[in-house]
Amino acid sequence: MKSYQVLFVIFILLIFSCKEEVVYNYQAEIDQLSTYVKQSEYLEKIHNLDQNIREEGSDLLQKTGAGSKAYKNNRDSMMKLDGINLAKIEAYLSKHGYPSLKNHTKDAVLTPWLIIHHNPDKETSRKHFKTLYQAYKKG
Repeated sequence: MKSYQVLFVIFILLIFSCKEEVVYNYQAEIDQLSTYVKQSEYLEKIHNLDQNIREEGSDLLQKTGAGSKAYKNNRDSMMKLDGINLAKIEAYLSKHGYPSLKNHTKDAVLTPWLIIHHNPDKETSRKHFKTLYQAYKKG
């Protein structure tokens, strides 16, 4: 019994240590965005990945139905991508703030809202409400 407890503790530690490394990697990506052009390109890439997986899911739903393995795999992949994108957007907002139309492309400006909107956790929406509202007021 004790060996199972030790293995469980090791497993939990590995999970948390891996999660921190992933966040660090996103922060490293964010730190490289030294110009508005690079920031826009980074946000547009996130935007395109987000929309492409949703379009693919919509196509699969129409062609194969909600019960198909292909559609379920797409939904699982989309949920994972949503988590990754949210971590990237949170790191981006922390470092650079909300993008502006003055300096960024339209898709880049919409991306943080889009990614936060796609997260089903209400706490995430509450956490970012002030940032999104300030961006809305600025236009």
